Amino acid sequence: MASNKIDFPLGVSHAHPAAARGAILSATPNWLQAVAIIRKHWRVSGAFAAVVLLTVIAGTLLMKPVYEPTARLEIDPPGAEFFTTENTASDSGNQEYLDTEAKNLESDELALSVIKALHLDKKAGLPSQAAAQEDQTHIDGNTTSGLTAEENAALRAFHKSFKVRRDSTSRIITVSFASHDPRLSATVVNTALQMFVDSTYQHRHDSIVKSSAWLGTQLEDIRKKLDESNRALAAFQQKTGITDIDESKSTFSERMAELSRQQSQAEADRVQLRAELSNVHGKHLDALTEVHTNPVIQDLEKKLAEAKAELKKTKVIYGESHPNVKKLRSEADELQAQLNDQRASILLMLKSNYNAAGSREQALNAEMKAARNKLNQMAQYSQLKKEVQTNAGLYNDLYKKVKESAIAAGAKLSDMQIVDHARVLDRPTRPNIPLDLALGLLTASAGGIMLAFVCEAFDRRLYTVQDVQKLVGSSAVSLVPALGAGVHGPERKFLGMLQSAKVPDKFLQKRPRSPESEALRALHTAIMLSRREDDVQIVAIASSFAREGKTTVAVNLAIALAQYGPTCLIDADLRRPQVAKAFQVPREPGLGELLSNHVPLEEALHPVSDIENLKVLPAGAEVQDTAAAICSDRMRDVLRELRGHFHFVVMDCPPILPYADGRVLSTLADGIIFVCRSGVTTSEALLHSQDILKKLEAAPVLEVVLNGASLDAKGYNYAYE
Repeated sequence: MASNKIDFPLGVSHAHPAAARGAILSATPNWLQAVAIIRKHWRVSGAFAAVVLLTVIAGTLLMKPVYEPTARLEIDPPGAEFFTTENTASDSGNQEYLDTEAKNLESDELALSVIKALHLDKKAGLPSQAAAQEDQTHIDGNTTSGLTAEENAALRAFHKSFKVRRDSTSRIITVSFASHDPRLSATVVNTALQMFVDSTYQHRHDSIVKSSAWLGTQLEDIRKKLDESNRALAAFQQKTGITDIDESKSTFSERMAELSRQQSQAEADRVQLRAELSNVHGKHLDALTEVHTNPVIQDLEKKLAEAKAELKKTKVIYGESHPNVKKLRSEADELQAQLNDQRASILLMLKSNYNAAGSREQALNAEMKAARNKLNQMAQYSQLKKEVQTNAGLYNDLYKKVKESAIAAGAKLSDMQIVDHARVLDRPTRPNIPLDLALGLLTASAGGIMLAFVCEAFDRRLYTVQDVQKLVGSSAVSLVPALGAGVHGPERKFLGMLQSAKVPDKFLQKRPRSPESEALRALHTAIMLSRREDDVQIVAIASSFAREGKTTVAVNLAIALAQYGPTCLIDADLRRPQVAKAFQVPREPGLGELLSNHVPLEEALHPVSDIENLKVLPAGAEVQDTAAAICSDRMRDVLRELRGHFHFVVMDCPPILPYADGRVLSTLADGIIFVCRSGVTTSEALLHSQDILKKLEAAPVLEVVLNGASLDAKGYNYAYE
């Protein structure tokens, strides 16, 4: 049937087999996939784990015991002592202080002091001293630092063995020293801490003494300045009579503000009066505001207007000489005189006010000038007094510091204390055999498992039917299990089974009920189905390279086909013929003689005595140019002649990738059985073979056979009963 044929596409994806297996197993639980991968590479993983574990065991047992006692030192922040000249630092400053002290514990000066005090350059027992002495052999006896070669070696060994660790959550610093001598280790740690505490105290004491001397000098200078400022203040008081301005300072400031306000008001009054007087031209006093707003003048003007109106009316009636006219004129003149007097008095009052405002302004200016002079004197007095107070305060502070320094220098106080001294250990710190072995076992196991997954990631070989299906994109893939998969005993691969075996195994005849025989019958069934649909008569058995089991597949497939009709098995692999050996028939004459026209077809065919309907066309004599012989027209004539004599013709072809004659034979067949070997054939080889067959327009691939697969691949769910 058409569905049984595989059409290899040119553009098929070159998928990595590991990625293919990951896609196929996506529905499988992850832990099952992991177990399958580990079981697949268990030899590599086991070898790696064994090497690592043996290395750890050997290193642990051969390691010389090392004793590393520890001591703890507590360091208070600066300024925490009862008597101190230092200020308490912030939290960040405290952390920096502790880090600095921890670094000072690792200094060369402290290390050299301990080395010289304990004569470590003359002792053995430091783990790193031997290596340090080897390094020192390339250095002269005395270095530029003045140290001997032994001291330099001991210094390097000391730094390698001396460890300082600081707890970031507390003020505790842990110190340890590793050596082969437990008593020496404890002595070194305790000596180093005691020397560090003593040297730190001595350094602080010397600093305090120097500071006290410097402060004493500065105190004398400040005292002289204080005396000078006191004398200057006393002289100024005697000159100005100012004694103390603290009580009168507030009142004087209020008085100055009031004078300034009055001065401004007087100046404003004078300017206003001058502006009003400047508006009077000649005798036109009506321009003055005080004149036309004065009620007396307003009353006189009203009466004068009434008198003038009556006078005018009377003159019209009686004439100029009438007594009433004279009387009214006299009254009008009297009112006019009173009005002029009132206007003159207002003008005189304004001039008087103007002169008074000017005088008041001058008086206020004089008083303000005197007040400013007084204010300047008070400011100068304040400056002198402030200088005296500043010098006095500075003198008192320095005097206090000098006294505190003297007390701190006399008090034997330190900001460091040893919390725990190092003790002599009764058992070595290293090696810790149970822990080392446990870690070694854990590391070996984890490394072996990781190595299995690394091998899986880089493995390009095909192992399962799913791997092949992912590459060829077809379900027409058969599995031929490894030889003996259904029986107890050592597993043997189907490709020649054993590397020493040079004769293909006829398992279909010897073990007809074995799993590999059942697989070949399934392959035979696929060919029979293809024959019904497309009249497949000549089947080429091909592979990418040699030793992939194609000859064994060809031999057993020919045996299976012979049960249904006359069958011919052609050994077309003229370079490495194996078919004649498998059936124990003569190698000559054979295909070589046929292609050379030396013998007729009947003489070249050899019947198999114990298998009915099966004849073998062996490779025959060696042909010098096999590719040219296979490509000749004679090969086509031979195949055409065989079609007339047999129902089935099976050709064992040379590998496709290395030899051209294998490619040519693929074009002469009706169908191809392509053989891959599990764990040997790579995805690149299979894909390259597909491309070649497609470009040559070869016969269709009826089935891809995965040869030599293990039935114990539980991760791929294969099982045979």
